[in-house]
Amino acid sequence: MKNIVAAVDFSNATPGVLESAVKIARAFDSSLHLLHVVEPEPSYTAYGFTPDEFPAIHLFQEEARKRATARLQEALDKVAGDVPGATVHLAEGSPMHAILDYVQKVGANLVIVGSHGHGAGRRLAARQRGGRNGAQGGGAHAGRPGARREMSG
Repeated sequence: MKNIVAAVDFSNATPGVLESAVKIARAFDSSLHLLHVVEPEPSYTAYGFTPDEFPAIHLFQEEARKRATARLQEALDKVAGDVPGATVHLAEGSPMHAILDYVQKVGANLVIVGSHGHGAGRRLAARQRGGRNGAQGGGAHAGRPGARREMSG
């Protein structure tokens, strides 16, 4: 297992994701990629506006990117001592598709995502097992603190 992607959303599930990712990366001497996905900017035309008529949406999106970049750097600082060479990546789009696209791009063997109890982590792991666009490997989802953890793949 050489490449691990840990998808973080900065929720209360993130510490568990980082903890799991560090433990597994160290155990297998793997590369660790921390990934955060920012939702895409809403379409102005859907609301009947042009960007010039409603610039606040664009400003909000830029602020979201800046904050996410800073939080990714904080996460990297937390794991860098345990996993030298860990990297960060900020993507934009549908979280599930952006995660799967990045997994394929880096050739990840394992994806670790947090769970909020809504089941998205299970759906993502199931998609990963199915090998979307040729992706191979497994998935893990780190639940809420004290919750049961699952590995798949």
